[in-house]
Amino acid sequence: LQTVGWTRVYDGASAERFSDLLRQNFRRFQAFGTAIGPAMEFSYKSIMSNRFEGVRKIVDISADETANTGTHPSVIKDRLSGSGITINGLAVADRNRGLTEYFRRFVVMGPDHFVITVRDKRDLSRAIKLKLLREIGGERMARTERDKLRP
Repeated sequence: LQTVGWTRVYDGASAERFSDLLRQNFRRFQAFGTAIGPAMEFSYKSIMSNRFEGVRKIVDISADETANTGTHPSVIKDRLSGSGITINGLAVADRNRGLTEYFRRFVVMGPDHFVITVRDKRDLSRAIKLKLLREIGGERMARTERDKLRP
């Protein structure tokens, strides 16, 4: 499900507006199944057809379990190979400790791709912040912030 449509975020004020939109439109969990492959395909089509021409084309996929409905993510990953798109992952591994490896094997792809493990749902804010810092500022910025966040 797409929570917020395509939005240009270019400074602090636009980031705040985007954050407000996310809060206003956040959907609580509903039992739809985990359709990682179809989400990858939807995201690819959406990013290739939007009105923005970004320097990078990055899709973020998050899940708290392996795919259990729709086309398997490995099939979509093979289809998208060489497309120039990057798929990063947030593996919410509170119930499935093997989920991070699953994401590495079947989901993430492209230039500078990565997976961030979310230890439990309370850890989601930290993980999203690290993900954004890494996507915007690279691994060095994310590593510095990760060190600050450690207890």
